[in-house]
This record gives sequence, C-alpha cells and structure tokens, in this order.
Amino acid sequence: MKLVFTIAEVAEVLQLTVEEFLERQPVLERNGFPKPLPGLESRWSIIDVVNWVNSSVRTPVDRMTGYWPALSPHLS
Repeated sequence: MKLVFTIAEVAEVLQLTVEEFLERQPVLERNGFPKPLPGLESRWSIIDVVNWVNSSVRTPVDRMTGYWPALSPHLS
C-alpha cells in the first residue's frame, strides 16, 4: 500500500506543475497544506494531502483554461 506522494504526485493532485507547486508551496503551507514528512526527502502523506484538498471549496473546471479555480484561500 502506497502511503506517500512524491513532489510530482502532489503537484498533479493540485493540478499544478512541479514548478508552480514549488513557487506556491510557502503560501499553501501558511494555509494549512501539509509539510513534507520528517526524514523523507520531498515526500508527503497521501492522507494529509487528500484531507487538505477535500477541505477546499472548488468550483467546476474552467472550460477555457482547464483549471479548477479555488474559492478558498488554499489554492489561491
């Protein structure tokens, strides 16, 4: 059973590129996004990430951009 996400998987879950995730990571963490697991290089708890994403309020995907805009500050 897989218990951790890589940075690429975290970015994919957030519908961001890895570069966009790295750029936004400090703001995301200030808004409660989980930090990488101690002792594991660039690995996040799948459960923590999924719980955080599920706590976000989202609107349907924008058909022009293919992006899911967030209504909550989590993904702004």
